[in-house]
Amino acid sequence: MNKLEKFIKENVGMLVGGALALILILFILEVGIVKAILITVVVIVGIILGKKFITYDKIKELLKDKN
Repeated sequence: MNKLEKFIKENVGMLVGGALALILILFILEVGIVKAILITVVVIVGIILGKKFITYDKIKELLKDKN
């Protein structure tokens, strides 16, 4: 294992966090802080509701009924 691979494996959380922060900053600069906050809140609510109410089996049933 070379030094780069070792660094990535040891610091994967830091690298992912940095990438997410960069994406968030670019998003805020593009659409504005208020819109970015609103979109982020709506996405988080959607994720929470989706996790709570939608399961793989329900999606499978919906797709099966359409065919």
